[in-house]
Amino acid sequence: MATQGNLNNHIGVPLTLLSLEEGTEIGVVEMGANHPGEIALLANIAQPNAGLITNFGKAHLEGFGSLEGVVKAKSELYDYLKNTNGLIFANADDSKIMAQLKGQNPITYGTGTSARLSATLFAEEDAIRIEVDQQEIQTQLSGAYNGYNALAAYAIGRYFGVSSQNAKTALESYISENNRSQLIRKKGLQITLDAYNANPTSMHAALTSFSKKEGKKIAILGQMNELGKHTEIEHKQLVDWTNTSPIDDCYWVGSAFAPFVSADKYFSNVDQAMDYFSKTSLGQASLLVKGSRSFTLEKLVDVFH
Repeated sequence: MATQGNLNNHIGVPLTLLSLEEGTEIGVVEMGANHPGEIALLANIAQPNAGLITNFGKAHLEGFGSLEGVVKAKSELYDYLKNTNGLIFANADDSKIMAQLKGQNPITYGTGTSARLSATLFAEEDAIRIEVDQQEIQTQLSGAYNGYNALAAYAIGRYFGVSSQNAKTALESYISENNRSQLIRKKGLQITLDAYNANPTSMHAALTSFSKKEGKKIAILGQMNELGKHTEIEHKQLVDWTNTSPIDDCYWVGSAFAPFVSADKYFSNVDQAMDYFSKTSLGQASLLVKGSRSFTLEKLVDVFH
């Protein structure tokens, strides 16, 4: 059993727990937060035996105040697990994660020899490939960041008794959907649709991976919400980064971008963008579509031609 959709708050977590059926061996419960204390509350409700924090990113800065606030709030899960002698899984390649676990003995995965589960990640043109446990796993996921997500799933599965072959089969057959790193081919476009959510950290990770693709590269980027006082500087820095990147064209959706981009590449909302792209062919290109959930950028896929 695993969390469905975004049922990860003080309402969603109890609903997820109530869906557990007799005989369930493992429940995977996502915990989300946008202010301090929320993870602590959810941990006390769910009472996990084991936990994983995938990364510390600049998400919900309006509620957390800073990246340091994000680290402190997310680490409430670590605090719970430390106090209850629970298991902690951790990415050994992530210095911010490991800094929070000094004195602990986490079950680690990563690309270095110090990791308990050591693997090699290959971020290839179309998808991530993983070499681990003397086997090769060809995923259908794009972006180096998804390589670590896949490796985390593999490490946890192996710890709880999933065979290496079954773990390989599961990862190779998994196809991302629900606007999360979703791969779509439409005429001459190879589209990476990542419109479920966005923050400065996830934007940079997605763009860094996307910029390594061969051929023409186009990005349509939506505003990043819930950044509070950091809104202006984070959107300006994103625009500045793309201006010096290998990405050929960028289009922007959302008022936070308006002061920093040219009018011919800017749309205040998705409806304006849909009108433009319904009349404009992008030709043959790799296309990244990413933005915060409220901008519903997935609607653009229907009008691309």
